[in-house]
Amino acid sequence: MTDGTLTWMTGVKTLATHVVPTINAAATAAGRPTPRVVCSLPISVTSDVADTRDTVNERLAIYGTLPSYRAMLDREGADGPADVGLFGTREQVLEKLHELAEAGVTEFSASMAGGADDRDEPTTPSSNFRRPSASSLARQLGVLELVQVDTMVIMASSVVMRPTDAAGSSLGSLM
Repeated sequence: MTDGTLTWMTGVKTLATHVVPTINAAATAAGRPTPRVVCSLPISVTSDVADTRDTVNERLAIYGTLPSYRAMLDREGADGPADVGLFGTREQVLEKLHELAEAGVTEFSASMAGGADDRDEPTTPSSNFRRPSASSLARQLGVLELVQVDTMVIMASSVVMRPTDAAGSSLGSLM
């Protein structure tokens, strides 16, 4: 038995209608507590959504060809990886995070997307090296708390976060 699942390239519709109900029903049938559902998707606070989408579809094209990921993209009605990503203004990205919480996602692991020039975030070049900054994304979204996940391996470029509004109130059940 497991205490949850970690998804990648699985959009909100598929999480809400397939993944979360299936894993919750299995846990209930086994007399186990509600499992954790960690969702990892490409994410970028950007004013250039089209360029970010193009970059994501180019860099992550392999996922549209692998059967297990293709199956989840097909359930979602997605042509490619960018169709499940979270891109846009701060408010648009927060709304997408709310949708994930409403779908039953308990944690979100951010996979920084797009090129450094596409993101609307401050970056500090170090020896001409600009790297996506998960903590910068967290600041942009108003995330006040970063949470370390002790039982899962999260991608090195990711951070698990609990989004909050400007007043510091939790936005849904994402952890």
